[in-house]
Amino acid sequence: MVLNHSRSSSRDGPKSPIIDTSKIASLTMQIEEYKATHQNLEAQIATLTQQLQEFHQEKNSTITAFEHSITQAEKTVGGLRDKIKTMAIEHEEEKKQIFKKHQLSIQELNKQKEDEIVKITEFTQSRLAELEKRQRNITTTNTTDRFNNDDAKKVDILEKRLSELENSLRESRFECNKLNEKIMNVQQRFADSISEKDKVMKERNDMEKKIKSMDAELKEVLAKNMELVTNMSNYK
Repeated sequence: MVLNHSRSSSRDGPKSPIIDTSKIASLTMQIEEYKATHQNLEAQIATLTQQLQEFHQEKNSTITAFEHSITQAEKTVGGLRDKIKTMAIEHEEEKKQIFKKHQLSIQELNKQKEDEIVKITEFTQSRLAELEKRQRNITTTNTTDRFNNDDAKKVDILEKRLSELENSLRESRFECNKLNEKIMNVQQRFADSISEKDKVMKERNDMEKKIKSMDAELKEVLAKNMELVTNMSNYK
């Protein structure tokens, strides 16, 4: 009986280890969870990468737009500066021309006035001298018969000529007054041109203030642009 038991034991051999299936299932479940987590992380990485690329593209577009705006602003400011310089040169040239014309007009009118006065004076003196001479001749040659018909006619003629001279003198004075009015008009135009000059200078000052304001805005835009670029670089 003992012998049979020994043989039976020798036939069975060593026993196989017992496999824990619950532990295997738990490990398998953990592996699947790790895989799902890994896939989720890869999806998040892909999304973040796409967002980062879009952000860089938007940043580059913004920088390009800022650079374009700055370029346009610089062109505008440069154009305004050139325009102001041109206006200043043209204004100075126009002022010189107006002043030159004014001086020439004044000189011409003064010369005309002086010439007219000289002519009137010479003519008046000549006619008066002639009348005085004739009057003396009449007085010395016709002392006894000064009131006869011939002398009366001569006196009438002389009086008429004297009246004509007086009328001519009045006309000459009227012409002198007209010349004075012309001079006053020229002086008024010169004063108006000076007033126009002041107006142009005011417009020029306003334009310079506008350019200074645009320069300040341009500097502010540049500062914001540099700050934005710095922030984007730090973010990257």
